[in-house]
Parts: sequence; structure tokens; C-alpha cells
Amino acid sequence: MKTIAAAFLVGLGVAVGSAQPAPATKDGRPAAAPATPAPAKKDDGKKKEEKMGKIEGMEIARGTGFIGIQIVNGVFKLTAYDAKRKPMAADFTRAALRWSPPNVKSPERVLLLPGGGVGSFTSDKIVKPPYLFRLFITLIKGDGDDAPVENFTVEFRA
Repeated sequence: MKTIAAAFLVGLGVAVGSAQPAPATKDGRPAAAPATPAPAKKDDGKKKEEKMGKIEGMEIARGTGFIGIQIVNGVFKLTAYDAKRKPMAADFTRAALRWSPPNVKSPERVLLLPGGGVGSFTSDKIVKPPYLFRLFITLIKGDGDDAPVENFTVEFRA
């Protein structure tokens, strides 16, 4: 008979065999159960790795970073990137380009100056298609005849 009475009381929500009554608020209603703390997030000491960026145009490896060369609106645009392929301030002051278009006998030359965004260099000279040629890139650091330079040669296709 005790088990039937206990089952009946449990069905009504009354605790059977409880040593302490449930705490009540001032107006006699039962108090809410204390909130359990949320489990702490696991932190293995690792930060989320940054997503690698995307280099616009043709990618050229350079020291610890990269440069990207492309033709935008008919003019060359060269941009400096860090090791994570994010645009960065360039460590060179100018860039000179030389190429021989397939439909012209003499080579074309242009000097790129800062402009067009962070670490970007652009020119004023319009490049006529077809965009299929060997491109010689010279990065110049500083002014004067004895300024340090870096040279790259790529088969440009756009």
C-alpha cells in the first residue's frame, strides 16, 4: 500500500522521502530550481587560425610574402601581400615593368607608382590585348641609382 501511495504522490509532483521541503518564495509558491552553470568551453591554448586570403591576378612568391600582378581596366595593377595572402604595405617604393607584346616589334615599358589601395601600385599606360607575353618586373626600394632592386620574370596570361 505504501508503494501505491508513494507512486501517487510522485505523480502529483510531491517528493517522497525528502528530508528537506522545497524552498518557497514569500507568496508561498515553490522557488525555481537553481541554474546550473554552463560547462566551460575547452580552450587548448590554440587560437583559431586565420583564413588564408586570396591573391588577385597572377601570384608571384617573394621572400616571406607574395606579389600579385593583374590588368584592371586596361592598366597594370601590382599588389604586395603578406605570408597569409592578405594585402599589406609594400616595402618597395616603385615598380618597373617591361614586356614585348606579340603584335609590336619594340618592347613596352611602364613605371608603376603607389595608388589603388593598400600596397598597390598602378600605371597610367593602357596595355593593349592580347595579354600573352613574358613580363619582366623590377621592384625598386628607395631613390637613387644605387637603390636596391628585386627582379622577377613571369609568363603573363590574363
